[in-house]
Amino acid sequence: MYEKFVHIRLTSPAAPSLMCVPADDASATLMIPVCDITRPLNGKTGLSEANKYSLPFYWRPISSTSFTSIDGIICTNSDIILVQATVSSQHDVKVSGLDAIRNGLPEGFRRERNFCLVFITPTEESAEDLLNQNMGLPERWQNLVIYSSTFVIGKLSDVDQAALTTYIVSQCVLFPFLCLIGTICTGG
Repeated sequence: MYEKFVHIRLTSPAAPSLMCVPADDASATLMIPVCDITRPLNGKTGLSEANKYSLPFYWRPISSTSFTSIDGIICTNSDIILVQATVSSQHDVKVSGLDAIRNGLPEGFRRERNFCLVFITPTEESAEDLLNQNMGLPERWQNLVIYSSTFVIGKLSDVDQAALTTYIVSQCVLFPFLCLIGTICTGG
């Protein structure tokens, strides 16, 4: 459920960029841009088409089994941002999933950009814990910069909340959401 809100947040045109804090002091703060372009990503073969799209764009995997360790990919002029939404304070990273993404992208496209992994979580405590966990990444992934960010549902400014609500309604996701809330509230 939280993951769905993160997908909506990252693609809402009126939402501000999402600030991400790095795990190491040497890296700069990362701002995830809101992407007007969302592309469905159906399997790893779709990664080879990265050069076809205007930047920035957001790839949303259609199947969670196709991409282990990530919930979305945002490509900008300078970065390939791997997004993992989680409510947990610990989350492992599947190196095979990272390798599949890197190997699926066109070589020139990936060499021109930094790889970043961002954990998006609803609490500051989880964000801090995720930054401090030992990833145990192999040497080939030592340049991967780890970040965390918090996105607390319902803690947006009035303007951002209104924009997000308008976007949700425009994307026809309000009805299923209300059905889910009704089910939760009635104990069904």
